[in-house]
Amino acid sequence: MATATIQPNTKNIYARQAYPDSNTATPLCFQDYLNEAMRSILEFGLSGLPVGADISLAKLYIYYYYYGYVDPVGKTIWAYKLTRTDWVELEATWNSYKSGSAWTAAGGDYVTSDPSGGSANIPAGYGWIEITITDIVLDAWINGKLAELLLKFETEDLAIESRSSALCRSREYAADTSKRPKIIVTYDIFPAPTNIAATNSLSDKVTVTWTKTTGATGYRVYRDDVDVSGLLGDVDTYDDTGADPPTITPGDAVATDGKRSGYVRLTIDGFSFADGTEHTYKVKAFKAYAESDYSSEATGYRWAKGDLTYQWQRSAADSDASYSNITGGISATYNDYGAPAYPAARYFKCVISMTDAATQTTAADRGYRRRADAPANVVNIIIKNRDGDTLGHVMNLSTPGIDYRINKLPSCSFKLPSDEAVCEHLVYPDEAWLYINGELKDIFKITGKGKQR
Repeated sequence: MATATIQPNTKNIYARQAYPDSNTATPLCFQDYLNEAMRSILEFGLSGLPVGADISLAKLYIYYYYYGYVDPVGKTIWAYKLTRTDWVELEATWNSYKSGSAWTAAGGDYVTSDPSGGSANIPAGYGWIEITITDIVLDAWINGKLAELLLKFETEDLAIESRSSALCRSREYAADTSKRPKIIVTYDIFPAPTNIAATNSLSDKVTVTWTKTTGATGYRVYRDDVDVSGLLGDVDTYDDTGADPPTITPGDAVATDGKRSGYVRLTIDGFSFADGTEHTYKVKAFKAYAESDYSSEATGYRWAKGDLTYQWQRSAADSDASYSNITGGISATYNDYGAPAYPAARYFKCVISMTDAATQTTAADRGYRRRADAPANVVNIIIKNRDGDTLGHVMNLSTPGIDYRINKLPSCSFKLPSDEAVCEHLVYPDEAWLYINGELKDIFKITGKGKQR
């Protein structure tokens, strides 16, 4: 067990019923006379306690140094939780907690239970008065607030012959600062959960697990420093279904423009998919009036399984609107034989889905089939020998029906360069190489010499 002494308090006043709008900070006073009661209000910060402090006891100490009228020995002073946190030390009075703002009840707003207060009898001689206020301090600690206290005689409104007053040192007392009000807290350190882990193999959630803390009755899971679970029970796992899901970047549909007479070929450009955002997870342990520090961190994310489905769609007319699914168009690359014949055109797009990811749709593209009697290509043919020398060429040749595998070319002619020396090295049966649009397509034999072939 450890102890922490919190001294001095952060602010204090005493309020006088007989002077309800008078503000006085020092000393701390208590009085029980009819219509002339006095009460003291104090505030303590708890920042001196370590994170994870498991408080078992808290006591308030006020130094009693003087009494008036009847000796108050044996009379009871109570300390209660003040419910106002925004009272102003230099403005608070019996009537108001700050200028222009009245207490709900004159004399200060307080509760006698939840949390319960504490009491002590005034001793026969001067010295420290010790009041147990564990529940008040615990309530402030677990809720991250300051400890606010209202102190008063248990019984007020006494007749003049029974009246007493008691004076105690305030935080302003400078002659002996050790006699200023103080709270002494006894605590253990409540340990955090251990062995934190988070998954990256599930598409619908991130599962966070941990080893429990002895004595804990509940836990909270924090994603990127935000509580996402609320207070859980006595468990050691949590499914974070709110983690960012895997994503699809759909890219653009690409539809051919008149390249084929029988169909429009559909492909996707720029498509990708990715895992969900990687998150950092921490866990805290809780029990009645105590919480641990954060656990160590673990990272996890939702997995992009990649079990993709595709559905191509075609517009009803030559406009980017009124789409319907293409029956059978369920692959990333698809030949749409159902596209209308030339000269009609359509717009195409693809709907892409993946388990636990938001469905996405590509940008649309316009495409159409080639006229049935139109040539497939307009190409440039260049004839070279195996040394790379150009022998001749045919520019802008339409070549429907070429079958390069059997060297069948449409009838065409070309002229060798006019310089006869270019052809002098050709000796039967030499070879020539056929290039179409810069790509080697075939090698064939030269069967004769001449200016024309």
